[in-house]
Amino acid sequence: MTPGDRVQLRDEALSFGTVLSADNEAVSVKLDDGRAVAVHQDALVLL
Repeated sequence: MTPGDRVQLRDEALSFGTVLSADNEAVSVKLDDGRAVAVHQDALVLL
């Protein structure tokens, strides 16, 4: 995943966002609802 990619959180069906940054495992995402989260890559679905 790279910054700007659109993603969905696997455990929250209605949580979509944009990747802010990514390293080997952790991804920072700005969600459409205003939250910013850092999660493992496996917790996201690339859209």
